[in-house]
Order: sequence, then structure tokens, then C-alpha cells
Amino acid sequence: MTEKIKFIHCADLHLDSPFKGMSTLPDSLYQELKNSTFAALDNLVNLAIKEQVDFVLIVGDLFDQSVKSVYAEMQFIIACQKLNKVNIPIYLSYGNHDYLEARQHTFTYPENVHIFESDQVEVKVFSKNGHPLVGIHGFSYSERAVLDNKTTEFQPVEGLAYQIGMLHGSIQQSTEHDYYAPFQLSDLQTKNIDYWALGHIHKRAILSRNPAIVYPGNTQSRSIKESGEKGCYLVELNQMETKLTFKALHAIQFDRLSVNVSDCQQVDQLYDLLYQRLSSLKKQKSIIFLTLTGVNQTLVSHYYQGEIDEIIMLLNEQQQDQENWQWIQAVEIERERQVNEARLKENDPFMNQLLTDFEDINWGQLSKDLWQHRQAKRFLVELSEEEKIKLVNDAKDLALYHLLGMNNDENK
Repeated sequence: MTEKIKFIHCADLHLDSPFKGMSTLPDSLYQELKNSTFAALDNLVNLAIKEQVDFVLIVGDLFDQSVKSVYAEMQFIIACQKLNKVNIPIYLSYGNHDYLEARQHTFTYPENVHIFESDQVEVKVFSKNGHPLVGIHGFSYSERAVLDNKTTEFQPVEGLAYQIGMLHGSIQQSTEHDYYAPFQLSDLQTKNIDYWALGHIHKRAILSRNPAIVYPGNTQSRSIKESGEKGCYLVELNQMETKLTFKALHAIQFDRLSVNVSDCQQVDQLYDLLYQRLSSLKKQKSIIFLTLTGVNQTLVSHYYQGEIDEIIMLLNEQQQDQENWQWIQAVEIERERQVNEARLKENDPFMNQLLTDFEDINWGQLSKDLWQHRQAKRFLVELSEEEKIKLVNDAKDLALYHLLGMNNDENK
């Protein structure tokens, strides 16, 4: 009877991520956040040792940047050494963030690290109890962009019980990430591969069960766009089935929290409600993006006058020294817009010009001084179209609030 295998499938560790846009956190929390990718790596190593896995797969973007820091490289080597002591091999491919051509340092990795050094698919054989058992197929990016479909290069090796494909890429027409090493699901399903270990997409997903085609997501969130638990898959594979178990590895979680505040008439009531909600959450280090729903006009006024921000500041001060802190990074209100913009444009030339200007924003011209600033651009991330729309609507609401008064209704 063929031996079963147990392994960890992870991807997109992004070690040494700069966490752009998060530097407004208090310094102690920001340092924890900057260290979180390494904490997730430690959690990965501990999990591999605890579960006594046969090997670990890392499918691209181990490092966040093509020019890797000595600190990040050494942290990874230390992690590999811990696994080497318990005879757990690591199979590593590089992706679009840490592609081969940009490598500068020549570190000596422990003997348990097996790197796919070519941009052509190659096979490495894993042996168990002295017998060749698994053919592990993979490639590394030689440059930032791989635009070809690589699936034709994956060819099973005869005489091995299991075949695993490591592929850092995206399904054709995917809009979640940059469009690299594109493939169709059918390309993978028609290959004689038992398990497809994917990387590049930061949201975990099981695309197929037979054969298993799996994105584990990244191991540590880097922004609110990557909310929720992050980690890896523990995979148990035999001739009959593939068992997949998600294992959380993140050190800090990004979360969205929506709170109905319709029963709150004043800010002190709001404070009490938010304090209770934070206290009821799972005790873990979290960065929270808060949305208030059911907001009455009094709280709307407090929001635009900055008084709700003061409530958030007070709540954050109480969290800062907690071991499992929960930091509210941003707060917004959700309410129905009351302004009839078409009527405003028709009745008021000034409002017509103002609202037209909001519709005709030239983002390239407006933001170039900031986004192209030599120092500032290192801390900024490109805005998505959705984020641009939200910024415009928020600015418009603020302007109309101050121009029209508390009700934001020109008919009252």
C-alpha cells in the first residue's frame, strides 16, 4: 500500500513588507505590524514541526521586494535551519515580487531547502523511507512579469506515486491581482497532477477538489483589502482522497466591523456601545475599519465636526497597552444621501460648478505631487477605482454638509 503524505502548502509570505499607508499607527503597534510577516513565518515553522509534515511548499513571493534585505534573508535562513534539524524539506519557487533576475545576495541555505532556479518547469523528487515518492514540479519567475501559460510544461514523472504542481499565477481574466502566468482551470484539471499548489492570489480558495487546485492566500494581511484570517493549508494526500485543513498563521488580523448605532443619540452613548462591541470581539491583535450604520442627524453632525474621531481616539488609547490590542484605524458612517444634486445644479450656479468639478477630477494631475514625491511615494499605495470613487463621495458629502447645514437637504 502506498504511503500517504502530509505537507504544508503556503504562498505569498511577503517577508519584510513595508505596510504602506499604515505608518499612522502608534510606533509600538507599527513595529509589531512590520514584524508580523516574520511572526507568521515562525508560526509556520512551529506548525510544520508540531504536525510532523513530510515537507513544506512555498509557492512564490516569499519576499515582498525583488531587492531583499539581509534581515529578511537571515530570518528565512533561521527558519529553514529549525526545520532542517527535524528533517523537514522546503520546496521554494520565486514569484513576481522576488524574481530571480533581481537577486543580489548569495546566501547559503541549509541542505533541506530545494529552490526552483529556472524559469522553465523542472521536477524535484521527494523520497520517503528511502523510496522516491513524490514528483514536485515548479518554476521561478526570472523577471517581474511572466505572461505565458506555463501549464504545458508540467509533465508527470513515471514511477512516482504522487505528482504535485507548484504554480504562481492567476486564472485568465482574473481581476484580483496582476495578470501573471495565466491559466484556465481546465488546463490544470486535464493534467495527471494530484495536487496543484497555487500562489499569487491573496484570497484563499479551493478551485477544485478532484484534483485539488488550491490557493492558500497569503500568511499575513497587509491591508484592509486582505481582511480576515490568513495562513496555509495542511494537506494530507493518499491514493483515495485529499484532506485540506486551513491553519491560521497571521500575527495581526485586519477586520471590517459594522455597528448599528440607531439607539445612540449622543456621543457618550456611542462610546459605551463601541466599548461593549470591542470587548465582545475575539481577543486577538486586530486593525479594525469601522462603519457606523443607522446614524441619526445628531451623530452625523458630531462626525463631520470631528467629535466621533475623539471617541475613537479614547477607545484606541485604552487598547494600546493591551496584549491583544484592537486598534480602530478608520471610521466612516453609512447613511442615505439626502441631497438632490440635479436640483442643486439647476437652481444654484455655484453648486452646479462645485458638483461638476467633483465629477471631472483629473486624478493624475491632482495627485502627482504627492504620489510622485521622492519620499512620500514609498509610503503610499495606488488607489483603486473604487477607492477613488469613495474619496470623491466623502469629500462631496463633507462639502455639502458645511454648505447646506446639518440636514444636507436643500428642501428644508
